[in-house]
Amino acid sequence: MRSTRQYDSLRHELKLVYEELRNLAMEMNIPIWTASQANREASNSEVVGLENMSEAYGKAMVADIVISISRKPAEKSTGSGRIFVAKNRAGKDGIIFPVKIDTARSRIEVIEDPSQMSLVDIYESHNTGTKDMLKSKWKEITSK
Repeated sequence: MRSTRQYDSLRHELKLVYEELRNLAMEMNIPIWTASQANREASNSEVVGLENMSEAYGKAMVADIVISISRKPAEKSTGSGRIFVAKNRAGKDGIIFPVKIDTARSRIEVIEDPSQMSLVDIYESHNTGTKDMLKSKWKEITSK
């Protein structure tokens, strides 16, 4: 998408795109969802917040709700992570939900009782997943 005006700075154009999308949503009385990439600092963050939005913080100012998904490298192999409600004009924000993420099926499930997942479970599932992946790759390579 492009903004209807050109600016010297990309962040101004991005903010305008978000404003125009919000206006379209209000005009048509429909919700519009979009995605935004996080900045480099987000890769080291436990929780990705508004300060981690790439290019234009103004995007966060326009949005009615901002939700982030974050996962550390070890969590990617175990299928776990966090959803953070960074902004919500119509309700509570600052809420973190532990989740299970299945990227192969595009499925996210909120973990109702996070105490069910102990650090031992996470460590063991990480190691098992890594071992299984390595075995599978080895079979793939040696069968050729």
